[in-house]
Amino acid sequence: MLAIEPDAWMTTLLRRSVIMNNWDERVQVLSVACSNRIGVAKFAIAKRSRSTNHLEGFGTTQTGGIREIQCVATVTLNSLLQEFSSPDLIKIDVEGAEALVLQEVDKVLQNRPALIIEVAKESSDSVRAILDQFNYSYFDGKDLSLVRDEVLPYTTVAVCNGA
Repeated sequence: MLAIEPDAWMTTLLRRSVIMNNWDERVQVLSVACSNRIGVAKFAIAKRSRSTNHLEGFGTTQTGGIREIQCVATVTLNSLLQEFSSPDLIKIDVEGAEALVLQEVDKVLQNRPALIIEVAKESSDSVRAILDQFNYSYFDGKDLSLVRDEVLPYTTVAVCNGA
């Protein structure tokens, strides 16, 4: 299993949890941000809750302001296939940058992993357009009911319909 966390402080806590639970053999922690390119980006650390940290240019009103800006390395989900096996499940929680992350994911999606995505309303059309190309169906994460609306729910579960 691969856990990706761009916040250095949160990465330390995540690694500590992995060690304390003896998951060293099963969980690898990578301290980077997912994006649409390999490079460096500015990453905003929220004042109110680090769960609302975000890439600069994204984010929500829930941050309570910005505590600091860090520079973080960025990778694409496709680029991770060079070092890690293809995932069966991907969880994406990137505070509004979900369409950005999904721009460079075609190689990963060819293997039809299930997706759990927190989808901002502003990203819904773009996320759906990308995933529709790979024949995904959408379910509401609250009750796993099939999504019939055009707008994806905040917690979307996406499952590929087959080959």
